[in-house]
Amino acid sequence: MVDTAGFTELMYALYDLQGFKLSPRIRDLGDHCLYPLASVTDYGVLKPIFRGPTIRRDLIERCWDERTTASLTDDPSAVLTRLPGALAL
Repeated sequence: MVDTAGFTELMYALYDLQGFKLSPRIRDLGDHCLYPLASVTDYGVLKPIFRGPTIRRDLIERCWDERTTASLTDDPSAVLTRLPGALAL
């Protein structure tokens, strides 16, 4: 579990790709915009905050091997900085 400072969209994606669930305690949750996963259709009472576009998991998976390989030779923070740009292709 993380507090507000540990919550980012990237952390949600990384946890999900590794098969984990991120359970942050987020201050002012209603002020945030979250991005739905195509595989999840019912968010219950949280539905109003899932206002972002649907996450394209296929784009993440397409680039994942290259990014994982890069992490073996590059600084992990540099890899995480580059990841969002590659997903925009």
